Amino acid sequence: FIYADVHGVFGNLFCDFGVTFVVRDPFGEPPKEFFIGHVEKVSRDQLNIKVYGDRRHQLETGNVVRFTELCGMTELNDRAFVVNIISASEFFINVNTDSLSPYTGGGMGTQVIVPQVQSYESMLKQLRQPTIVTTDLSRPTEGLMLHLTFLALAKFRQDKGRYPEPWDESDWISFRQGFQVLLELFPDKVRSCLCGACMKCFGLDYIMTITV
Repeated sequence: FIYADVHGVFGNLFCDFGVTFVVRDPFGEPPKEFFIGHVEKVSRDQLNIKVYGDRRHQLETGNVVRFTELCGMTELNDRAFVVNIISASEFFINVNTDSLSPYTGGGMGTQVIVPQVQSYESMLKQLRQPTIVTTDLSRPTEGLMLHLTFLALAKFRQDKGRYPEPWDESDWISFRQGFQVLLELFPDKVRSCLCGACMKCFGLDYIMTITV
């Protein structure tokens, strides 16, 4: 289920792909590849791998890498391991090193794209308990105000069959009343974030901007 709505410079988008949605390409980028410059046995269960020259592996801790074309230590070829980052050019893997032959050179590492299972909440739950990402710390309630404004606009349109007219006082009163009704449906912790003065200031500002 995908919902999208746009009003002037404002818009909202909601996606619900179910509780067990498999994302086969979480990053949307080609797998990282790099040449291996050195492999060192650090302990019985840890190998340090350094990228060739001054290049970078561009990996993150938790990524999975498959090794190929290793000379010496061939036991690692065509096997995949979770990496732990040490620096931009070095990482380590956990593996039993007792049975590995000495590393003599060469090798390539290729990132393995691992599918991820993601869970999405229903639109009804997110309408009442939205997950808001704050982008402007100086205006921490702005995201909630926009969310409520869109809901109030939808309620106004449902009640009157149209959107509010810009700078129309009676429409503003109707919108504000709907805004207050919707606010009462939210949990106490959400309502406590918004004072009456902020509601009127933000609400009036947004409703006039969105409908112009």
